[in-house]
Amino acid sequence: MITFNWIKRQTGLKGNERADYLVKTVASYITTTYDALPVFRGKQLLEDYYTKIWNAIYINTVKASHTKPLIPSIFHRMSLSLWPNCTLTQLLTNHDCCRSYLHKMKKAPTPLCTCPEKTEQTARHLMVECSLFSKKDQRHYKTSPFL
Repeated sequence: MITFNWIKRQTGLKGNERADYLVKTVASYITTTYDALPVFRGKQLLEDYYTKIWNAIYINTVKASHTKPLIPSIFHRMSLSLWPNCTLTQLLTNHDCCRSYLHKMKKAPTPLCTCPEKTEQTARHLMVECSLFSKKDQRHYKTSPFL
């Protein structure tokens, strides 16, 4: 979600001078009065515009390969009723305690899961494929697939 905040001018924040220049440049081209567009509608239009740009960047990037199967677009992410925190972000980006990540960091002997499938243990595997977390066989919930 994109939010706008007021920042005092000339505070030395990186990019603040550039933003100030751009605002003044755009303002010099405006010939209508400010009352022509209510402030809330202007904010809404800007939010929609930048959300579309954010979505296009997200969809077209080669990064986020672990996140995209779970959250295919920014619009999908914004429809979810969860707010990302450190733990969720680590899980979605596969930088967590899954064996595939720990094996890359040389902290686990193998990247494979302890489940019968013996596939690479990623966040996606644990959430979608792993039989240890299958709803059919919930007795495995007491055992940990981690290290």
